[in-house]
Amino acid sequence: DQTNGNDSDAGTQENPVRTVDGAAMKLRTSAEGGTVDNNRIVIIGTYQLGNGETEFLKTRPVPVTITGGTLIGAQTNSDYALWLHEAFRLESISVQSLNHIYGNGYDITIGDSVSNAASGFYLYGSGQNDLAAAGVGKITAYSSNIIRIVGYVRSKPSIDVKGMTAYITIGGTASVSTIIAGSASGTVENADVEIDIQGGTVTTLTGGNQGFNDGNSLFTGKTRISISGGTVGNLLGAGTGRSVSIPTYCGQMDINMTGGKVGNIYGAGSAAFVVSTGDVTSVVNISVTGGEVGNIFAAG
Repeated sequence: DQTNGNDSDAGTQENPVRTVDGAAMKLRTSAEGGTVDNNRIVIIGTYQLGNGETEFLKTRPVPVTITGGTLIGAQTNSDYALWLHEAFRLESISVQSLNHIYGNGYDITIGDSVSNAASGFYLYGSGQNDLAAAGVGKITAYSSNIIRIVGYVRSKPSIDVKGMTAYITIGGTASVSTIIAGSASGTVENADVEIDIQGGTVTTLTGGNQGFNDGNSLFTGKTRISISGGTVGNLLGAGTGRSVSIPTYCGQMDINMTGGKVGNIYGAGSAAFVVSTGDVTSVVNISVTGGEVGNIFAAG
């Protein structure tokens, strides 16, 4: 309770604490057995994050579910961002003025009944401009409005992820504009990405990189895309480019559809190419055994 709480209190509904950092002091760390299932911060009323709280729970990192009233983000340069230091789940909560969430190698879960209609979320498995020390976290979304999900980093000219696996799962009522397996801008080498669409709606699913800015947007590695439910508008295998950058994909992509609905599957993508080298022969496998597909294009 940011209005009436006191961090010296017990942290119960009758005697709430005032800050999220005060709440974290009452919870268990991962080493002590804490998880997003048994650690919960319940917001009473409205909680406005301060500028010092955008490095979320940095002083005492605990895995946690945030639920309750309304959570309002704090402005960080031109964004309203949050950098994580442990696993993080939102559930049954209204969110305002909070968009970019950097997992920094820790799991991000947008659980059931999360509303963020005004700004929408941008979710990243690792850091903003580099691979985090903790690696790559899993991203799971079951509700809310999500503008973009990126498996690794937001933007870096070139990054070697050394085979670390990025997991992205969509289900429930989640509404996602864009999923990008690798990076929104730049080269990602030695990637390993698993994307599982169980439900919800995805407008554009990209198996490689998005050439958002000028520069090389090569993706090397493996992508596995499974669709068992929900709706996908366009599945762009190799990537999606712009006039300033044309992504390329080198490696193996497996697209397996057993249910759900997809408007179009493009093996190569949009303004993107599948390429091979002297050492690697690229392969795109598309299997459809269930569900409904409008069109399948081997290339783009």
